[in-house]
Amino acid sequence: MKEIIKEIVSTSKRYKVQVIKRNDGFYTTEVFAWFEDYGYEY
Repeated sequence: MKEIIKEIVSTSKRYKVQVIKRNDGFYTTEVFAWFEDYGYEY
């Protein structure tokens, strides 16, 4: 199971980054960008 270690949201609330600890012990990041017409894009 993945565990979200930290979630960082930009001051404009337009971008969000998640630092995730994976099952194998490594870390990865996911970046989300808010587009008014489309919602969240990965």
